[in-house]
Amino acid sequence: MKKVSYASPDAGRFASRLLIGRRILLIESTHELPAALRGIAGALLSVSTFRLMTLETLYRTQPDVILAPLLSDGFDIIDVGTRLLEFGCDVPLRAFCGPVPNRTLVRREVLQACDGLDFDLLEVGPLRN
Repeated sequence: MKKVSYASPDAGRFASRLLIGRRILLIESTHELPAALRGIAGALLSVSTFRLMTLETLYRTQPDVILAPLLSDGFDIIDVGTRLLEFGCDVPLRAFCGPVPNRTLVRREVLQACDGLDFDLLEVGPLRN
């Protein structure tokens, strides 16, 4: 498979291919889907706020992957990861964000705070149209 940088112009299409056919739980405070994630074919998308992300929500949606903004009003990806670990949830967590200067450093910080979490970044370009 061709290696694609998440920060490349093809990152949105690459992220979309990773999510085709998946059950996705989007944790977002604004319910505004990033442009690069719109139109993913064959995926079942459920949306929740961070405040409403409960064990019941996870049980009801049965996600294959959880997407959340790296930073948002009122919470960040470490808050989401911490809650998932408290629930004993092993669903992969992916943070969507614009390009970051050092993705390795960001990943290390999140994984240090949330040991054992399956975590990565989806750098999808500008988050607003």
